[in-house]
Amino acid sequence: MTRLVKASDGVVRSFDGDRVMGIFIGDSKNSNAAECALKMNYLVTKLLRPKAEAKFPSLVSKGFKLKHCVGVSRSDVLVVRGGVRGSNDLVFVGAAPSIAAKLSEVRNSNWNSYITKAVYNRLKDSAKFSNKSGENMWTAVTREIANESWTLYKSGWWREP
Repeated sequence: MTRLVKASDGVVRSFDGDRVMGIFIGDSKNSNAAECALKMNYLVTKLLRPKAEAKFPSLVSKGFKLKHCVGVSRSDVLVVRGGVRGSNDLVFVGAAPSIAAKLSEVRNSNWNSYITKAVYNRLKDSAKFSNKSGENMWTAVTREIANESWTLYKSGWWREP
């Protein structure tokens, strides 16, 4: 996943358990992040899951399925260096990191990528529509996050890296 973030012009900023946080800046940050999410879906569904199922058939027979979800959000973010001398880190204060993390916790088998409306509204057509059919790859949905109703866009589509 870190390689995909970097290959999509993002920067890996931190890890939290099995979650990686990538930061995207610049003129194409929204599209780059959304396309990275689609590439991550390809990696898990087309490469990692089949290999894991082939190597560990007992997991499949017990109903285990390798799942993932990617959350993408945007907002102003305050970055502060916190901690003590010799042991400090950057702390990100703002809605985007928090909302993206909450979206990445969603495990609905058909939908592996969630972006906020603010991200969707800034996507280039190449990140919004399928290359082959021209079909919109994102479906609008309303979801409660932190006691607030959010318009999100979900996708089960993938892009080959």
